[in-house]
Amino acid sequence: MLSDYNFKEKDLKKIMPSDAAFEFAEKYCENPARKRPSKSNPLGKIKDPYAAILEQQWSPHQFCNKCIEFVTTKKGKYVDPPISGEKAESLDEAILCLSEALKIHQSYLIKLREKYHKNGLNSLHPITDDVKGICLPDAFSDSIVKRQVRKYFIPLPIGSDKFKKAEKSTQLLCLIHSFERSIMQIAGDLSELRLLKSNNKDDDNLIFPTFTHKAGDDFLSYDIKTRSFSGLDVKTSKWPKHFEERTDFDDPIPTREEAMSKPEKAIRRLYEKQGEDRFSSSPRLYLVRTPPGETVSTTESIREQFNNSYSIKFLYKAKGSKTSCEYKVDRAKIIFF
Repeated sequence: MLSDYNFKEKDLKKIMPSDAAFEFAEKYCENPARKRPSKSNPLGKIKDPYAAILEQQWSPHQFCNKCIEFVTTKKGKYVDPPISGEKAESLDEAILCLSEALKIHQSYLIKLREKYHKNGLNSLHPITDDVKGICLPDAFSDSIVKRQVRKYFIPLPIGSDKFKKAEKSTQLLCLIHSFERSIMQIAGDLSELRLLKSNNKDDDNLIFPTFTHKAGDDFLSYDIKTRSFSGLDVKTSKWPKHFEERTDFDDPIPTREEAMSKPEKAIRRLYEKQGEDRFSSSPRLYLVRTPPGETVSTTESIREQFNNSYSIKFLYKAKGSKTSCEYKVDRAKIIFF
């Protein structure tokens, strides 16, 4: 039974919420204890889905595979159908579907940018094709909305030609920003699915997905040898621009090749450049995507990269603080895709 491998109810609750647990148990569990049948439920509702799961004659690998299948094809954070309106039938199909969605969103974003320039709106708020897009996600209100409000909406008469042009500009900027965020979400989910696909029957460390996007661990890592779980706080990122900006003479920022050969340098920079609202000195797993059309120069597979952990120290100046503090992080990880 799963309970023989030191799986506990608290671990299952971190993986799946109760509503998903009932559906999971209905689909996979054999002979679960049920309540008295009713007209609406002739079989009777399962009494305790977590207990039913723990009683199953599954190995940790079998349970992990069922969790991945469920969260990518039945219910969970990867199920939303991005292309055809149909749910994927396998992990491979989900990856293919997201890859296609990414291409479609990127293509539409190019059309939106072209429309913005074609309508002569770039003079109101210039946008470029660099990696940052129209704005940093956390600064959208300050860099777009407030700027348009102060410059055009407040001083201009409502209904004037300039007002209408500013209104159209803001609508398009919001749409462009939304698609930039969509692309980031799709690419992030795609990276996570590829990490889940790296699970192998011979691995001593299994990666379990959590079923929702709610606060908490994004994945759980299960060590078969010690029969213990540890949480994984996953942060996905495109190739950070600040990896290329070598401005600090005493402590140069690593280039992409240096970052891949010395991952602890890249991890330290990512901790140093994290946003104030999401600051953390807890262990993280960074999933870093290389630029489109370029390949990863590391010789290690996804699983080999995942199995490596690093201890780093980094300096961070918190919001409102006059000085930077040093933090230490153990068991940090990074994977280059």
